[in-house]
Amino acid sequence: MFEIGRQVAGMTGTPLEMIDFGGGFGVPYFEQMPEFDLDRFGHGFQAMVTSYRSEEWLNVCRLIFEPGRYLVAEAGIYVIRVVDVKRSKGKTFVVTNGGMNHHLAATGNLGQVFRKPYPLLNLSRMDVEPAESVAVVGPCCTPLDLFGNDIPLANPEPGDLIGVFLSGAYGLSASNLHFLSHPTPAEVLLWLGDVHLLRAPGTPEDVLRGQHTLGEATAHHETVQGPFL
Repeated sequence: MFEIGRQVAGMTGTPLEMIDFGGGFGVPYFEQMPEFDLDRFGHGFQAMVTSYRSEEWLNVCRLIFEPGRYLVAEAGIYVIRVVDVKRSKGKTFVVTNGGMNHHLAATGNLGQVFRKPYPLLNLSRMDVEPAESVAVVGPCCTPLDLFGNDIPLANPEPGDLIGVFLSGAYGLSASNLHFLSHPTPAEVLLWLGDVHLLRAPGTPEDVLRGQHTLGEATAHHETVQGPFL
């Protein structure tokens, strides 16, 4: 990035105002992933910056990062409810009321090269050790709606609450809401011991809200901005 910045400044004859290094600060979603060493990164980055700081083009340049996921991933939990437990060909399938329609990243459908499950925990049986590994799936009629095939989950039963951890980033805002007409989830904030409802849960009626019958639609003449379907 510094080399590119140097070339751009040289070509334009103007010092750069800012270089944005983007995001990419790691979050340990899986057991084998090490935690991001921020101190080590900071020392290495500072040493690299120092080697360029004497150059005039960088004198007034702001260097920024976008560490949103690193800052908030651990602050969010996606909570789903078990609606059914099925066995097929020796495998246990735990069916829940939420999945890729609410949390695309947790089902491995947000461009991940390898599908690995987020940390999942049976919140209704936190003091029980898992007896087997199960497949946890969402409500959508597609094989893509899968949190994982071999997840150790403590004796799941209908009505249990399952927590999908590290969901503070790339959750609701990065998902295909209303997919197959499923309602949107509620958003709840736990702050200083108090629970606050920030967003009410969606309803089936939401899918048709804002739509018009053919007669109503042809009676509208106001200008409508795109995109259109």
